[in-house]
Amino acid sequence: MDGARKAFLLTRVGDTAMMVGFLLLYTGLGTLNIAGVLARAQAQWPVGSASAVAASLLLLAGAVGKSAQLPLQTWLPDAMAGPTPTSALIHAATMVTAGVYLIARMHTLFEWAPAVQLLVAIVGAATLLLAGISALFQSDIKRILAYSTMSQIGYMFLALGVGAWSAAIFHLVTHAFFKALLFLGAGVVIEAMHDEHDIAKMGGLRRRVPLAFAAFLIGGAALAGLPIVTSGFYSKDLILWQSWATGGSPLFWVAGMIGVLLTSLYIMRLIFYVFAGPERERVEQKVHWPMRTAIYLLCFFAIVGGFINLSYRPRQGPTFTNFLQGVLPAPRALREGGLTELTSGLVSAALLLVGVWLAYWAFLRKRATVEGWAESPPGRSLHDFWKADWGFDWLYERLFVFPVLWLARIGRADVVDAFFAVVAFIMRYFCRSLSQTQSGRLRSYAAGVALGAVILLTLVLWR
Repeated sequence: MDGARKAFLLTRVGDTAMMVGFLLLYTGLGTLNIAGVLARAQAQWPVGSASAVAASLLLLAGAVGKSAQLPLQTWLPDAMAGPTPTSALIHAATMVTAGVYLIARMHTLFEWAPAVQLLVAIVGAATLLLAGISALFQSDIKRILAYSTMSQIGYMFLALGVGAWSAAIFHLVTHAFFKALLFLGAGVVIEAMHDEHDIAKMGGLRRRVPLAFAAFLIGGAALAGLPIVTSGFYSKDLILWQSWATGGSPLFWVAGMIGVLLTSLYIMRLIFYVFAGPERERVEQKVHWPMRTAIYLLCFFAIVGGFINLSYRPRQGPTFTNFLQGVLPAPRALREGGLTELTSGLVSAALLLVGVWLAYWAFLRKRATVEGWAESPPGRSLHDFWKADWGFDWLYERLFVFPVLWLARIGRADVVDAFFAVVAFIMRYFCRSLSQTQSGRLRSYAAGVALGAVILLTLVLWR
C-alpha cells in the first residue's frame, strides 16, 4: 500500500509537468497531433528558443517520472511489492519504458532544444551509475532487478541524449525480453522459497529449481551483454559505440563502460548467492506449463532478439535501424579517428569478464571476508547509504514530507477548517434528525409520501 501511494505521488509530479508541457505546445503550435507538433515546431520556433526549451523540459519531467530516472526514481523499487508477472510486464517491458518512447517520438522537439537533449544524456548516465551501484547492495531479489531496470533505462536515456534514437528503441526491445525473463525467474525462486525474497537466505538452488537457474543464466548473460550470443550485447554495445561516435562528451562512453562492469557485478552476485554454494533449505518446485512456456519463449528471444538488427543484405545496413528510419532520424555524423566500433566492443567484453571474475572472487570465494568488511563501521555506513538509494528518500522526507506535515499540524484549527467543521456539524445534525423518521412503519412512510404529494400539488396549483 505504501509503495502504491509513493508511486502515485511521484509519478503525478512528472504527469503534471507533462500536462503543462502539452498545454504549452497547444498554445504555441495550435495542435497536439505529433506530426503537426514536430512540423510546426521546426517552422515556427528557432533552435534553442525559450518555447522549445520549456516544452522539452516539461516533457522530460514526465518521462523521468514514468521511467523512474533521476530525480524521480525512488518509487520503482518500492513498487516491486506487486506480483512478479506484473513486474515482468509493466516494470520491465511496457510502462516504465514509456518515457523512452515519448522522448524518441518527440525527437525533433528535443533536437530544437540542444541543452535539454544534453540534459537527457546526463540524466541517463547518472541514473545508470547510481542505480547500478545501489543494485550491488540490495538483498531483496526483486529490488535488485528493479534497480537494474532503472540502470538499463538510463542507457536508453543516454542514447536519446546523444542522438542515437534507434539504438535506444532497440535496447528497449531487447531489454523487454531479458528483464521479463529475470522477473519470472525471480517469481519461481520466491515461490520455491515460500515467499522468501532475501538472497542472503538462499543458496544451492541450481539443482532444485533448474528452470529458474536457466532463466537467470540466460537473462543475466543478456543483461550483462555477453558478446555474440545474447540480445543485450547487440543493443547495449550499439549505445556504447554511438555515445562515443556521435561526437558527444567521451564521459558518456566512460559512464556506459562503468555501467557494464557494475551490471556484470550485481547480476553475478545475485546468481552466486541464489544458485551457488551449499543448499540452505531443501525445496521442491513444480513449475506449471503456463509459466514454463513463458520462460522458454523469453529465453529464446533473450538469445536471438538482437539478431533483428543484423545486416542481411549487402550495403543495406542494420535491419531494425532501417525499419525505424521512417520515424526516427539516423545518428549524428560519426566521429572520425580514435576509437573504433570493434575496439569499443572489446573494451565492453573485457569489463564484463572483469566483473564476472570480481563477483566470483568477492561473493563466492571470499564471501565471508567481504561480508565481514560490510559489517565494519565504514563498510556499514556505505552499505546502508547505497542500499537506501543514496539517501534520496531521506532527503525528500525532509524537503517535502515533513514541511507538509508541519503545516497540516499548525493549520489544523485555522479559520478555514472551522468553517468546514461548522458545515460538517450541521450535516450531522440534519442526518440525526432525519434518521428519526426511519421508524420501519409502512403506514408512516405512506402518510409522508401522501403529505409530500399534497404539498407539491398545492405549490404547483398556487403558482
